[in-house]
Amino acid sequence: MRRLPFSAIRGSFLLACLGCVEGVAGCVQKHDEPTSVEVVPKAVFTDCYDGFDCADVVVPIDHAARMNGTSTKTLSLRMIRAPALDPASRIGVLVVDPGGPGSPFVARFAERYPGLQLAFPEIARRFDVVAIDWRGVGQSTPIRCTDDAEIQALRAVDLAVLSPAAVSAVDALRVKLVEGCRARADAELLPHMSTVDVAHDVDIVRRALGEERISFFGFSYGGWLGATYATAYGAHLRALAFDSPTYVEEQLETAISFKAGSAFLGLDRFYAACAADPACKLGGAGVTKESIGVRYDALVAKVAAAPIPAGPRKLYPSDLVAAVTDGLRAGDFAKLATDLATAEAGDATALMVRSDAGFGVDPSGHEDGTFFARALIVCLDAPLAAQSMNEFGGFAHALSHEPRSAPIALEAFAMCVQWPWSRATPRLAIDGKTAPPALIVAGANDPIVPYRNAEKLAALLGPKTSIVTYEGEGHSPSLRSACLREAITAYLVDPTAPPKTARCAAK
Repeated sequence: MRRLPFSAIRGSFLLACLGCVEGVAGCVQKHDEPTSVEVVPKAVFTDCYDGFDCADVVVPIDHAARMNGTSTKTLSLRMIRAPALDPASRIGVLVVDPGGPGSPFVARFAERYPGLQLAFPEIARRFDVVAIDWRGVGQSTPIRCTDDAEIQALRAVDLAVLSPAAVSAVDALRVKLVEGCRARADAELLPHMSTVDVAHDVDIVRRALGEERISFFGFSYGGWLGATYATAYGAHLRALAFDSPTYVEEQLETAISFKAGSAFLGLDRFYAACAADPACKLGGAGVTKESIGVRYDALVAKVAAAPIPAGPRKLYPSDLVAAVTDGLRAGDFAKLATDLATAEAGDATALMVRSDAGFGVDPSGHEDGTFFARALIVCLDAPLAAQSMNEFGGFAHALSHEPRSAPIALEAFAMCVQWPWSRATPRLAIDGKTAPPALIVAGANDPIVPYRNAEKLAALLGPKTSIVTYEGEGHSPSLRSACLREAITAYLVDPTAPPKTARCAAK
């Protein structure tokens, strides 16, 4: 899709010095105090995607081993760039990460940039906006552990393992996923898929771009990458902005428990909003949020008993969970209610579209690697304490005091049970000692990422970090709130100025 000229959007709304960082083997220093310097070739860009340019950057699979001279094995990262529309006013490079993790973003960036350009016209005008496919993802030496049929088999079971029958079925699929990774993936890369590894990659990208400092804007899990990069390479940051950032807990069960609370809040607000709206397809005279909840329970039971037709395909329980998660994320309660009511009537096509997006599957049923790349990253970043599928199933049942929100929180994290790979690059203790003051925007009612994550990251990054709270619905609200976009734009243009507001009302 061709980029819009600046005149058309004016007024619109809308690696590395392989030095020592804390936790890297063989290092005695931390942050930006390198002991050695390796030359990083300048990135060579070529035209791509009709109006953008792309480049490949070579990075070591094992940054510490490369620094110590014990390994020279590398992989290729793909990045895409939208050059600043007004070169005379160019500020620098802004790296954007949409979160996920594990979602291929280079190709999607080309598709979605016109919307980003309309939403943030001043950023498009003054920054080279850069996006990168994470290592092992998309066009960056992708790891493929499964095929389309295996992804469909996963979608057809209760991935939340809330039913006894699901425990053995999910465990068998987990074993098959692991076997697929062992058979098809680079054994050296598998333990080097953590966010810390990616943060080192980002700094090599910075150097390949010839930039002394970069700005970073991370959504959701991209916020964890930004915080990790700030800890390791803070002096190479000019500005650091987050939208709904994730804080990765030491153990995955802790994160799941907090996520269940957010999902409960999201569903409760959905039911209440629908009950109060006469136009809501699940509402009507005499309807209460409790009765809508009961109606949703009935749909869950219906799908569990027999999948609902969705065109030539069928919607299974895990599809329904993924679809509802997508609806809560978008914060468009009226559309979600319509899609659920249509499924009640026997046509789950709209819900299947939402589920496909969550599983990284296109309308033809072909998966893009999102599912297993997410597993590879999350299972390394936050290992499970549970040592067996039965033990994880027990945790899931203990969590299901609110059975409607538990499946949303549990996602497909059962895949991390007995994960055979441990992170080879230790976790960093997040701090902002060498980084500039950060800006965090976060939703008080976020159904996907707890608001406490923003508060926790702000505390770790330092007292000069600012939080702007969104009072509406959904996840990643800057894409819906002009007030948040204004705050983010003002900060990225001048990161020394405090935000003009601490709260943004619902759109």
